[in-house]
Amino acid sequence: MFRSLIFFLAALFAALGCTSTAKSETRNPFRDSPSWLHLIQEPGAQKQLELTDEQKDEIQRIIGASAEEADAGQKQIEKLLTVPQRRLMRKLDLQQEGGYALLNERIAAYLVLTEDQKSKLKGIVAANELQHTEMRNTMMVARFASAEAMAKFIADYRDKADAALLEVLTDDQSKKLKALFADSPKQE
Repeated sequence: MFRSLIFFLAALFAALGCTSTAKSETRNPFRDSPSWLHLIQEPGAQKQLELTDEQKDEIQRIIGASAEEADAGQKQIEKLLTVPQRRLMRKLDLQQEGGYALLNERIAAYLVLTEDQKSKLKGIVAANELQHTEMRNTMMVARFASAEAMAKFIADYRDKADAALLEVLTDDQSKKLKALFADSPKQE
């Protein structure tokens, strides 16, 4: 039982990126994986993308063959998807980024973020990095009653980080961002 718990926590920390201290400034550190390889395996995403059985089989082959090379696997998956599927996949990917999507240059340009807003976002990202470290440290010593309790603990940190980033937007920018994702359903 204890070994199973240790294995589970090690897998969780690896999935959260807790084994690496280097993080990209433009990716959400609270997110499981920055690659499409993780996202495209989720049943909700597959359903929304309306993947064919052939596509699902090829995706599994790509994932198995590119376990160490996420970028190469993602490029192969992009080639496999139709143009509408790629567009939707990009939206799903940005949705998973939450407030960190504001750091994407295309989203920042679309929302016409000011230099002041961009500067504030960078400051919030730095603060969120400290919160992420705090969360990891707490998780190393905490005893959660269940996997659901641990998931809620992580989600609370993620929600606070997203909220802080989204507060930088004006009302018009918030509406514009919501409209951008209105036509693509959230992940299940």
